[in-house]
Amino acid sequence: MGTRLFYIFLCSILIHCSQLLDNGEGPLSFLPEVSLLKSSTPPKILFADPPDGAIGISEDTQVRVMFSEKMNPNYTQSSFSLLREGTSIEGSFLWIDNLLTFTPYRPLTDPGLYTYNISKARAENLNGANLIDDYKASFSYSRDLVKPKISQVLPENGATGVPTNTLITVQFTKSMDRLSVLGAISVSPSVELNLANTIVLNDDKTFQFVPKYPLNYGTVYQIQIAETAKDKSGNQLSQSSSTVFTVGDDLVAPLLTSVSTTSVTNFLNQEIFLVNGVNKNDSILLEFSKPVQPLSVLNGIRISPSKTFTVSQLSPISFEVKFADKLDAVTIYEISIGDAIIDFQNNKLGKTYVYNVKTIGDQTQKIQLRGFFSNSAFTTSLYEDRINLSSPPLTPCASATECDQNLYIRFCYGETRATCTDTLTANGQILLSSLRMTISRDFGQPIGANQEYFENPVDATPGALAPNVIAFSTVAKYLDRGSTYSITVKGGTSGLRDNHGNYMDSDQTIIVRFP
Repeated sequence: MGTRLFYIFLCSILIHCSQLLDNGEGPLSFLPEVSLLKSSTPPKILFADPPDGAIGISEDTQVRVMFSEKMNPNYTQSSFSLLREGTSIEGSFLWIDNLLTFTPYRPLTDPGLYTYNISKARAENLNGANLIDDYKASFSYSRDLVKPKISQVLPENGATGVPTNTLITVQFTKSMDRLSVLGAISVSPSVELNLANTIVLNDDKTFQFVPKYPLNYGTVYQIQIAETAKDKSGNQLSQSSSTVFTVGDDLVAPLLTSVSTTSVTNFLNQEIFLVNGVNKNDSILLEFSKPVQPLSVLNGIRISPSKTFTVSQLSPISFEVKFADKLDAVTIYEISIGDAIIDFQNNKLGKTYVYNVKTIGDQTQKIQLRGFFSNSAFTTSLYEDRINLSSPPLTPCASATECDQNLYIRFCYGETRATCTDTLTANGQILLSSLRMTISRDFGQPIGANQEYFENPVDATPGALAPNVIAFSTVAKYLDRGSTYSITVKGGTSGLRDNHGNYMDSDQTIIVRFP
């Protein structure tokens, strides 16, 4: 008797915690049945409409569920859901005794399945007893629930050798909604399709898409058809599709097979070495393993230090690079031949070739001053690092006021004076017309009656060195005793130069003073 009263007391405390006293599966399931708990008998669903599997239902269909007894409205409504393809459908509830009616806010006209669920965990009667089982039913507005599939895509997946003017063909198993198909296709890398001229065949089952522009050789394209493509009943594609193909049948990269200049033969394998012997008026000659696009050759060549150049095609595989201005003498240039160069199926050059060439050749050298001399044998040299004050090296002078200085000026070719040679292999003739000399009084007062000047210079090259011209002679006239004079030969691009365009980098000066 005492145990029974304990049970009654415990239940009286928990009578309003209805979720604890559900269908016998709750936390108090260990309690034995007593007559006071007869209201915990689980409710049942007697009838539900639309029934599971119904098709072709009316667009204004309401969902009705008849329970075996009156239900707790709030809990039972919270247990109800109506979904389409995972998306919740909102609506309102109405109770009439044991009948629950759910009215969607909008017509149920979308294709696909609608599914309504009633969860046993929340649906309960007025005394808190829950349904024994979840309830689930599906129905459809459309009578056609079969999703379309893609039966064929052209070009086929993995295809190579596809022409640049190919059409893209997609064939479906069902008649399709045209706008949804046009919106579902994409091609990457991006290809603009002429959608207005899409060809639709076979009762809207076959679509042929026309690219606006030719596809690019050597490019791998991917066609994607999204699941958003629908058939005429509104059913979406069963799964998306991806197809990959390659335009062109030539996938072999071109290679550089020869690189030379007008003066230096093929130095293709000399990338890690300094290439000498290049003359400043040389062109660069390139030859490839297969025909390449001429414009790409222009875009694929880099010269540093920068020089303006043009590219001429000599044959389908050979090209000449010509410089607008001569290269600078005794200068290292980096020549880069890169993968912007492509063949006619857009295959890039197999690698970037980099060469370092030095403009020091049989016609290209710097002119150096070997020295100022006071005799024709070039044995008595005037000092360049101090004032010339005595004879020798000054020319002997008997006048008390004005003196003449014989000048024999000799040049040579090389990177430095210490390493220079008298001549060029290709015969260097320094141009007399380029010789510019000045004489200026730096210190002292005029004491003579005459103005200083130079006699006309003449070729003074030793006969054994002919036909090279590497020396000149002149006389500096009427130099006042006691005055200090600078005698300068002009260098630079506007100064001394030879028949090959070589020049002396800078001015050269000596200082003389007759005591």
